[in-house]
Amino acid sequence: MYHSTATNLSVLKSNELKTFLDSFDTVLTDCDGVLWRLDKVISGSPQTLNKFRDLGKRVFYITNNNIKPREYYVEKARKLGFLAEEDEILSTAYLTAEYLKGIGFNKTAYVVGSEGLAMELDRVGIKNVGIGPDELKTTYPNILDIKLDKDIGAVIVGFDPYFSFMKMLRAASYLKDPDCLFIGTNSDERFPLESTNIVIPGSGSLVMAIQTCSGRKPTIIGKPHEYVRKAIMEKYQVNPERTLMIGDRCNTDILLGTKCGFQTLLVLSGCTTYEEMMNLTKSQNEKDKQLIPDVYIAKLGDLLALMELMEYNATIKCCCPKPIKIPKEEEILNVEDNNGQTNDELGTEAIENQQCSCNRDIPGTPTITDIEMYFRKGNLTNLLSLDKDVVSKFFTLFDTILTDCDGVLWSSGKALPGSAAVLNGLRKKGKQIYFLTNNSTKTRGEFEESANKYGFQGNGNEFVSTAYLAADYLHSINFNKKVYSIGSKGLQNELKARNIECIGVGPGDVSSGNVEQYISDFKRDPDVGAVLVGFDPYFSFDKVLHAASYLIDPNILFLATNTDERFPTTKPDIAIPGTGVMVKAVETCTGRKPDIIFGKPSEYVCKYIQKQHRFDPKRALMIGDRANTDILFGKQCGMATLLVLSGITTLDESLKWRSSNDKEEKELVADFYVPTLGALLPHVEEL
Repeated sequence: MYHSTATNLSVLKSNELKTFLDSFDTVLTDCDGVLWRLDKVISGSPQTLNKFRDLGKRVFYITNNNIKPREYYVEKARKLGFLAEEDEILSTAYLTAEYLKGIGFNKTAYVVGSEGLAMELDRVGIKNVGIGPDELKTTYPNILDIKLDKDIGAVIVGFDPYFSFMKMLRAASYLKDPDCLFIGTNSDERFPLESTNIVIPGSGSLVMAIQTCSGRKPTIIGKPHEYVRKAIMEKYQVNPERTLMIGDRCNTDILLGTKCGFQTLLVLSGCTTYEEMMNLTKSQNEKDKQLIPDVYIAKLGDLLALMELMEYNATIKCCCPKPIKIPKEEEILNVEDNNGQTNDELGTEAIENQQCSCNRDIPGTPTITDIEMYFRKGNLTNLLSLDKDVVSKFFTLFDTILTDCDGVLWSSGKALPGSAAVLNGLRKKGKQIYFLTNNSTKTRGEFEESANKYGFQGNGNEFVSTAYLAADYLHSINFNKKVYSIGSKGLQNELKARNIECIGVGPGDVSSGNVEQYISDFKRDPDVGAVLVGFDPYFSFDKVLHAASYLIDPNILFLATNTDERFPTTKPDIAIPGTGVMVKAVETCTGRKPDIIFGKPSEYVCKYIQKQHRFDPKRALMIGDRANTDILFGKQCGMATLLVLSGITTLDESLKWRSSNDKEEKELVADFYVPTLGALLPHVEEL
């Protein structure tokens, strides 16, 4: 009746409110941020739901929270004054177990989650592992020797206060098997909290991290997705037109209601703010329009007062209803209850195999008679399939060679065969060489030292790393505050060299797994002026919480070294999470995108290279192993691009993009490719 109008219930007349209340028989309500926060009730919410029951309406609890089993929520609801039975509760832990049971799943599930999820899986007889701490106990490259359980048939990601780098690594490694199921309990970015000083990452932030690392999209069980919609319809036999969905989050609760054809009520006591809701009403985006509630109110308990007032008006013999106080805007926005209650419960093949399997002609590759005809056309031409004189001409087209490092020159602590000889040979022929790495774990000096050890010629000015770029940027803007860093020693040392204090590097607190403890232990450092995310093997739930909580302040810079999803490795069954995974977790949790990304393929590094090294992009070649950073960077800078298949991007992926009609995917297709850089050595030697 008020379809997607965001009507304020508090300003309805008594007869209008009665018409609204008479329009539904079934109430579906979210819990966290609507009924309670942590273990404290939001005032008036039990009485409001119980009043619905008195009016003959059915009430069901639909929660994306997966920390505890259903019986816990029954006990909690009753303790806080709600009437509740176990059959009235649909939690994502319960629904996940029911989903796997329904498809006849008979293997072991690797769970990134809490005990409630494990208990619901146990209930239906599904073996599971992964609950509890999993801390980093070794160093790279020894991390590649971890043992994986061969019986894992599903990765399930829910809320996990023990979330860590090792859990991401295991989950993404299991998901390299295309037959392994990927299930997310829900996509909630953060928990609804009353405090504006801290952010608690939700399951959605953890799901997005593993999705980014694995390159796979999960089946999401909870609101607003298909499975929970079917479960509601089948289990409760609701009439959509006469069902009200109550929630505090537009992109889950309200969207679910819209998709199901329910009426929707948004309460402003949880995640979505009044400003966010009003911005949705002004949007011309069709997807945004699906997030607009029919009606809204500050908190659910306020509806009880309106209902009591309506009943009072019905008893008096007067043609004029008792005036309703229309709250001022500041009263609408102030959703803190009278008791000052606090927050809601949280409650690849090996390289040698790639050389022989990928050094082949691609169907449809044009016959090249003049290489310049196909220059920078994204044809994905096999350079080794060309005549020797054509390859020789290829190298004469460039004065400058820019190359990525990990997966191109070396991998897993070892130089890739022939790569040093190729670059050194090109240098002898007068080519200017630059080493351009997104790796932020070392200083520029350390990269030079490593390269020299592997046999590469080069000096410090030829090495451009993201740790160096980040420190250089902050120095250039006269940054004089502290940096909270998710990162490694290399990043910290580059900042230190510029007299910039850095905190956060090293192990975080992953021992307690207690959300309330995380909240009480968090102490905001008022001198922090930037959050900088780089590669961090000690990445954890605690670090996401700290970064996101600092980024509540819009004046604090959000900086990222790069967005690489994973590290290249010679172990085909292991996926090493990259910096991009960590950036994505913080980005999802905060709703903020980084102000600057320093690494490839960002505009920042492109401008920096041009300013500092002054070369002609039309006479430059970019070599890389990753299409969405190295190749895209080269194209955006107007360079020719050469993909090597010794790292991340595969030939099959590139072929798929080449045949795609999607412009963004087309941009990922290199001009040329070779299996490894070392495969070009015979051609370089003949120059």
